[in-house]
Amino acid sequence: MGAELVTMGAELVPATGAAMAATPEAHSAAGPITTAKGEEHQANVCAGMTGQQRRLQFLLLCDAFNSMTQRAKLELESLGHEAVVGVWETKGATIAMIKQVKPDVILCPYLTKFVPASIYENRDVPCIIVHPGIEGDRGMSSIDWALHDGAKEWGVTLLQADREMDAGPIWATKTFFIEREHPTKSSLYRIECIDVAMVCIREFVSKLQSGQQPRPLDYSKPDVKGRLRPRMLADDRTVDWNLPAHEIARIVRCCDSQPGAMGTILNKLVHLYGAHVEKQPDGNLKALVDERQPGDVIGSRHNAILVCCGDETALWISHVRLATSLIKLPATMALFPDAEPPIELPHIAEPKVVLPFGQWPAASTFQEIFLWQRARIAYLWFDFYNGAMNTEQCQRLTQTITEIEKDESTDVMVLMGGRDFFSNGIHLNTIEAADDPAEESWRNINAIDDVVKCILTSTKLTIAALVGNAGAGGVMTAIAADLTWTHANAVLHPSYKAMDLFGSEYWTHSLPKRVGSEVAHQLTSSTDPVSARQALSLGLIDDILCENSLRFVEQVVKRAEEIAQDPATLQHMPEKKGRCRCPQFMAALESCRRNELEKMRVCFASEMYHAKRRAFVTKSRLMSCRQ
Repeated sequence: MGAELVTMGAELVPATGAAMAATPEAHSAAGPITTAKGEEHQANVCAGMTGQQRRLQFLLLCDAFNSMTQRAKLELESLGHEAVVGVWETKGATIAMIKQVKPDVILCPYLTKFVPASIYENRDVPCIIVHPGIEGDRGMSSIDWALHDGAKEWGVTLLQADREMDAGPIWATKTFFIEREHPTKSSLYRIECIDVAMVCIREFVSKLQSGQQPRPLDYSKPDVKGRLRPRMLADDRTVDWNLPAHEIARIVRCCDSQPGAMGTILNKLVHLYGAHVEKQPDGNLKALVDERQPGDVIGSRHNAILVCCGDETALWISHVRLATSLIKLPATMALFPDAEPPIELPHIAEPKVVLPFGQWPAASTFQEIFLWQRARIAYLWFDFYNGAMNTEQCQRLTQTITEIEKDESTDVMVLMGGRDFFSNGIHLNTIEAADDPAEESWRNINAIDDVVKCILTSTKLTIAALVGNAGAGGVMTAIAADLTWTHANAVLHPSYKAMDLFGSEYWTHSLPKRVGSEVAHQLTSSTDPVSARQALSLGLIDDILCENSLRFVEQVVKRAEEIAQDPATLQHMPEKKGRCRCPQFMAALESCRRNELEKMRVCFASEMYHAKRRAFVTKSRLMSCRQ
């Protein structure tokens, strides 16, 4: 239940990667592209900005406070500058906001609106676009085309807003290799793009303060590999079930999580998300694929559906949004809202929970919960779409933790979450779609409380390792562990305030224990994100293992094995087991849960909560529909 749009399974990713100037004419020249005001404009843009120690006032102009905007705010503040977030509502309101804030710099980390000439022509206040594309890449669908075409290298460019779309002078650019297997658009944006964007922001600030000027975009240079791209249209995003599953999956991934690929399922026009190719069908499943036609739904697993494709292949689709709906839901919930599918839909058995060490199920099938085991350590992955955890998912997670607790061959349990998110708490979309949202909210919060109770009362040494970001209940789940680790680029959102909720997940026990009552109140009363370094300084987490997520899992395994092999760990286990079985400890936990849930029951009956939840769910979908 995160506080902002980055949480609760509703990350917003721009179809464009940049804001656009007010007159977005296409430009096909091979030479340098000059600005609206030419060299005079370049010479004046840094006027008054010199001085290494000057504290700058940034206005972060954005569509929403998404993960790029959050990281930009935290990055600028870590450099000693002030960053005010301004969400674009209308052109007039935005211009008035700029006059009120009086920024030194306007930075657009996530903006899909046209920047008016009155803003980008202002010589005293540069307007800088964060474009998730390599140098020279221009157009409305940057990452979409990169993934669609199978690019092996991509990047981020910071450029100055100008009259031509994505063609302004360049302040900084950095590339990265796409080394992960089959990333989605939102995942590539959230991890690699944001990481290198922060490097570009630091370079931009340094250049600005030292009086340097940006350079023009020059297509005549051999290292400028980008080009103007058309906007990706519905036809480009529409799947043909006669294609092989891996080709359909590529189309889905290049527009996931927004706006989604389009297709027809059960004669319904839908948007498709969460594609996983089934590469290891058993005999029964293979027979189903052989005897059905492309586009037929042949089975389900944990609310995902399996669809026949061409060349006798099959594709899992985890989430669906009906074309007539604004709410993205687990596939069977969207397609069969009455829980009675009009066709026979056999349940496809889940593979074994324990996978070979280091193996990812996404390479061969759809599986949300899985384990790696080695050296008396269980690494528990729960890779839920966008980090949102519905009632049924929480129940399955509780069951898995309970099984690990019974395993005498395990001393240490490492909670890994998912590769994109650790957890963002309860699932607002499935709550919104329920017949009784208040009652489903109650079921969901109790189910996630059960997960956290298992962690708090585990007799194993518990470690939470945050590969991805965490929000609200996800943060409280992580800090319930004995140790909580992150990498330096992780962002935490320990607040329920944006949904007008008090919160649960035993936070009144775990949070004050880590940071003290005063800081706990400040964190839960604010909607501001917390960087990993801030979290470490507050005591919210225990350690930062490396700089980014690329080597984080490797470092987690190394550190966990060191701890598991330390004789002191085993010496402390009897003490922990005794504490977890202590009646006073259990009574204190139950008191926290009871008090939290009493307040949450009131919150769930509040029209404010329902209005904010509804606005959150529909706003994120409306924005995706416009892309």
